[in-house]
Amino acid sequence: MVSFDLHDLSAIVGKRLVYTYENGFICEIYIRNESEMDYRVHKGLVGGLWEIGQNIYMVRVGADVYKLSWLEPKGTDVSIIVNLEQKFVHGTIWYPRWVVNNPEKVICLQRDFIPQMEALRDAGPAYPTKLIDEFATLTFMSDCGKNNDEVINCPPGELPSNFPNNLSEKNLL
Repeated sequence: MVSFDLHDLSAIVGKRLVYTYENGFICEIYIRNESEMDYRVHKGLVGGLWEIGQNIYMVRVGADVYKLSWLEPKGTDVSIIVNLEQKFVHGTIWYPRWVVNNPEKVICLQRDFIPQMEALRDAGPAYPTKLIDEFATLTFMSDCGKNNDEVINCPPGELPSNFPNNLSEKNLL
């Protein structure tokens, strides 16, 4: 029998997390609420990409373990497991071939270009997809509250070079 409430997402909602994959990719997510997140990719194949109000599917799979999955309009699919207690993330990302071939086309605030992203996705090619399946270290965590529009409000390139060390929020790590 499970010893915790599977439906209680309160420990992750409102959290800002920065994590670094073994391959060097650096990502930041902010869990706005139970069904939306904002994110920035600081380094990696699509470094510079950011999004606000991304719909997510989130479940609690352990006492301090959560699974987040989302589908992007450009055809990228992502699923990550966040272990808040052990301070690690495991991510699986499926990039369509057109993104791998032309990542510069997605370096933007996606929500401002959804019709273009969908057109590029539909034009393809989709296959062969590039699979990233790796662990990441959770390097920063803070509590920013629910639906805070100030957490992720600019592209990664507009942040100070010492991000996330420049953040004034209390680091919970």
